[in-house]
Amino acid sequence: MRLVQAILESIAAEQIHPDLTEFQKQELDRRIDDSEANPENVLTWEEVKAAVKTRK
Repeated sequence: MRLVQAILESIAAEQIHPDLTEFQKQELDRRIDDSEANPENVLTWEEVKAAVKTRK
């Protein structure tokens, strides 16, 4: 029973924190840098929803 629980916990931990590829890490870093350099360049959730609805 302990082995099964350990396996399930291991699987759950992998799902929460999956390994990122090098490309994904670089893209996240790029997006963070852009966000920090341009904090005023944001959209509200309402603006995002409206943009999606107009594309349909």
